[in-house]
Amino acid sequence: MKSLLAGVLAAVAALILELIASVLPEYGFVSPETFMTATGFTPILLLVFACAEELAKAVFLWKIIPIVHDSSAFLVRTMLFAAGFGATELLIAFSSRPDLTALPAIGIFSVHIATIFLYAATLEKHPRWLPISILFGILFHFL
Repeated sequence: MKSLLAGVLAAVAALILELIASVLPEYGFVSPETFMTATGFTPILLLVFACAEELAKAVFLWKIIPIVHDSSAFLVRTMLFAAGFGATELLIAFSSRPDLTALPAIGIFSVHIATIFLYAATLEKHPRWLPISILFGILFHFL
């Protein structure tokens, strides 16, 4: 249950970071054209969002993994964490875009599940490679 809640909290933390980033132009920290256009988000803002989400996932997951010592418990906790993050991300997506169809929703969920398992596997086998995994996760998420 702790893992599921950690996944939800990681998604909420990412959302808070994204909200902070999205209001920066209103306070003069960056030009509004850098982040938003008339048609939506710019690639720079999407990259900032990907960084916020991937870093939140990695940090929250990193704080859970050390208390796991056997592989089956590790897998279950990772699945619960992924389910919590993915479900929260879907709720956020559906609340902001009620017209979201099944295919993009599956894509959103799948990207988050894939990167969470990448980070979990890295933490279990080669923890010092986590920064490289995070960079790969950000790139994958961004694309």
